[in-house]
Amino acid sequence: MRLITFFLIYSLLIIGIVFIPNVAKTQIDSGTVNIRDAIAIVSSSLGIKIIVDGNIEGMVDLDLSDQSPKQIKENLEQKLNEAGYFWVAEGGVVHITKNPKAIQGAFRRQLPLSYYISIISQKNLFRPLGIPPVEIKSDLVLTGIFGIGESSKAIIEDVINKKSYYISRGESIGNSKVIDITENQVILDGPNGRSVLKIQKQKEN
Repeated sequence: MRLITFFLIYSLLIIGIVFIPNVAKTQIDSGTVNIRDAIAIVSSSLGIKIIVDGNIEGMVDLDLSDQSPKQIKENLEQKLNEAGYFWVAEGGVVHITKNPKAIQGAFRRQLPLSYYISIISQKNLFRPLGIPPVEIKSDLVLTGIFGIGESSKAIIEDVINKKSYYISRGESIGNSKVIDITENQVILDGPNGRSVLKIQKQKEN
């Protein structure tokens, strides 16, 4: 069974379905990865938009040769639960926070992360990611934000080339440079000036 799982994950990695952040090889070999990196893997591999409130610290067991994306998600959820984090979901966005009351005005429903991911997975596990932001016409879609400040990171999907970027301020995507990452948007500076990417919630029927 482990051999089958290994070849499944390996095949997904080869064709670019599962996105792996730039994690040190020594961490992979030891079977542990930073929780923020693990969230990025789950966000991209399952096609989920995620906003992380605050600075999540710690490590999570993550042996890619022996775990499916679902197993990675379950392991991650357990670790975050132990750390006292909650999951609030609305409009296709999962907000991970230690203080759910602070965002009740914007996110009205609180659901377990496992339930929310299961609903998405039933529709299509590896569905196309995101809806293009309304601020600019772009092939880039913002799908994840991790904290704010100097250590903040973001996940941006190139929907044309089907690539994922796990980036910090000052890093580049093609001809555009990341100028700033805030709690719900990324500011880029490119040849045609500055542009903004925002996480877009899905409209409720």
